[in-house]
Amino acid sequence: TLARLASRRALRSLDVKYNDLGPKGTGALFESPDDWRALRVLDISANEIGDEGVDALTRASLGELRWLNISSNDPKRQLGPAAGRALAQAPALARLETLILHGHPLGAEGVAALLHSPCLRGLRRLNVGFAETSLAALVAHLGADEPVPLVELNLGNLDASDTKRLDLKKARFLRTVRVLNLDSLD
Repeated sequence: TLARLASRRALRSLDVKYNDLGPKGTGALFESPDDWRALRVLDISANEIGDEGVDALTRASLGELRWLNISSNDPKRQLGPAAGRALAQAPALARLETLILHGHPLGAEGVAALLHSPCLRGLRRLNVGFAETSLAALVAHLGADEPVPLVELNLGNLDASDTKRLDLKKARFLRTVRVLNLDSLD
């Protein structure tokens, strides 16, 4: 299997986008969690892995992973707040630098979990465009903990209807951001 190849060859990069893996295929891929120790780059986008697939992924030994793409372009099996929390609480992703979750309705709760993750302290680039939230809702969900020090953040397609009442001083997660994408504010 692919996992055995990964463990024998110390696979560093894997691109399996558009393979219709779904949750079952993702579970099978990460069935032997220790086989993925050397992986640094994983593109599993457009596979509609769902929350179950994220659970399988977060149980894998991905201690070297730096770049992860789980973006979606299909309305089935999208990731919600539970997936955001699972990724945020995954110690195996501690060295992750780039996380792409574009196209998933994570909501304010899921995005806030990622922004305040105790495990994702190495994260520098986060793409959560189309997360189905507003900046005001996101700020309201943020805790008092120190946010992940991101340098690049994509919050594209936010609902901007309640931004007039927004106090940006409370958006502490924006302090370290140097590249901010807020395209398609509705």
